[in-house]
Amino acid sequence: HLSVRPTQLGINLVLIAAATWVAALNYAVNLAYGLAFWVLSATVVAALLGIRQLLGLRLHITLPKEVFVGEPANIGVALDAKDMRARMLIVRFIENDNSQHSLSKQDLNTLHTHEQGQGETQLTFPTSHRGYEQLPQLQLISTAPFGLLEVSVVCQCHESFVVFPAPQEHVVSVTGRQVESNEGQMRQTGGDEVAYLKPYQQGQSLQTIAWKQYAKSGQLLSKYLEHPVAARPDVISHKDYPHIHSADQLASLLCYRVLQQSTAGHSYILELPNQMIAPQIEQRNLCLNALAVM
Repeated sequence: HLSVRPTQLGINLVLIAAATWVAALNYAVNLAYGLAFWVLSATVVAALLGIRQLLGLRLHITLPKEVFVGEPANIGVALDAKDMRARMLIVRFIENDNSQHSLSKQDLNTLHTHEQGQGETQLTFPTSHRGYEQLPQLQLISTAPFGLLEVSVVCQCHESFVVFPAPQEHVVSVTGRQVESNEGQMRQTGGDEVAYLKPYQQGQSLQTIAWKQYAKSGQLLSKYLEHPVAARPDVISHKDYPHIHSADQLASLLCYRVLQQSTAGHSYILELPNQMIAPQIEQRNLCLNALAVM
């Protein structure tokens, strides 16, 4: 909806015009009449030009790709117009009960210059909880050309974005599965043939010893191993935290481990109460989205 409100400068000029009109009535000064009509005309022209600043605009919203609780979300606001007129607008988010408030110094720092058919600015939106965040209403304000009036339009934003839980750093003492002692051992490539054996080194696993050759020669030899067998994916499970009853805290703890494993490039499985996310393409984003709405 469109609204027009006088600025402080506009209010002062209206008061001066009213005082001039009273003086003109009392003293029959034609010049005072002319001054009062001039102020009134300037106000009407300012309203028309301010409305013209807001005509023919198309609004584009760019949502942040990744935001965690407590981080500010940077929302891109782009204005597109068919004509090439230069515009200077104030862009800000408002709540339903703030649409009648006057401009503050912070708002004056978000002047948006629009020219050559396109313009863009960044607005900061605070985040305080995980899950889906709905954008508030967006207000476009024009004070051009004289600064006498604030001509504004309020746009309803239907876009929303996901806020991920804030990762909580910690050390995991209990995991969701038992890791076998021989997990992650090397892959044998040559069997018990002598060409694939080498002298046994202290500290190597006993499973690498070629026992057949030892029975024949009495010499400890190790099987030649080429590549490691990929260990089973680590399981990041909600069962690792039996004493955590807060869903937000649990999501933060699991989020930390997901980010840790993803950064290290390790294979992992995320186990949630009603969902399990196995290794796959875009697993990191799937896990973060699942934790956001858990």
